[in-house]
Amino acid sequence: MPLTKAFAVQYNTTVLAGLTQLDTQFGAEVRSDVGVGSLFPQFAVIAGVRPRLQFSSRAVDAVLGVTGTIGAPIASATLLRAFYAQLTDGQPSAGTVHSRYTFDRGLLVPRRLQCSHRQDATIDVEAITFSSDGVIKPMIEATAALPTIVRDNIRHTLKTATLGNVDLGCFTDISIDFGVNADTLGCKSDVYDKHLTLDNGITPVITITTLDTDVALALEGLVGTHANSSIVLRQYDTSGILFSNANDVTLTAAGVITRDSHSGSGNQRSQLTVRMTCTWDGTNAPIIVS
Repeated sequence: MPLTKAFAVQYNTTVLAGLTQLDTQFGAEVRSDVGVGSLFPQFAVIAGVRPRLQFSSRAVDAVLGVTGTIGAPIASATLLRAFYAQLTDGQPSAGTVHSRYTFDRGLLVPRRLQCSHRQDATIDVEAITFSSDGVIKPMIEATAALPTIVRDNIRHTLKTATLGNVDLGCFTDISIDFGVNADTLGCKSDVYDKHLTLDNGITPVITITTLDTDVALALEGLVGTHANSSIVLRQYDTSGILFSNANDVTLTAAGVITRDSHSGSGNQRSQLTVRMTCTWDGTNAPIIVS
């Protein structure tokens, strides 16, 4: 039996590379209850199946180009596929022998973007999938040839962070929770869910840690707008030498800015954690990427 390894994710015609993790979850919900008069369950039933796909990537620019900040639809015209390569002597085998999982209905959502000082920015993504009618499978398994992946040399790291016109200066970490509260819903005891819901909306939060603990943020907080609040990630030059300043990723946001904590440990330098709870400004999504 040959070994396999995670290889790539493809959305429509775009192959997403730079993956650091790929997880296809089959999502079987098995119910097995112990009743009166027995120590053991006497019946087990598969009550539902909710497939999901999760992956992480260092290609944040390419991924955000697909998902945006609120997600991208998965449909027959924009299929989502996950590939696992069959290996021969440690290398991908030739031919149409590789595992491919295809999803044709759902939402591909960014979950979290994270970056630290001198580290590559990474993004976590999840596909929320469902059936067209509760009976048709939301995921199709097949063997296939592998797609051609792009070179994994487009990486980004920290550059600047300004919230409410306040420059956060010497910041070391940023985490963006995109807050897309998507889920699926079923009925009639169908095995597969057939509706997509956003019952709790989209509630993004940005958290930044800085060594400049005296930044001018009032105790009661500050209002930030897309015009005065931005986070910039700079691209490493593809040669590996310094940076390519023409290819920054800029995210702007609107919302309420607060100081979370000023903390320190032992004799180490202290740090300030700043949070932006993002809101809709009446026109734009809470976070916009360019």
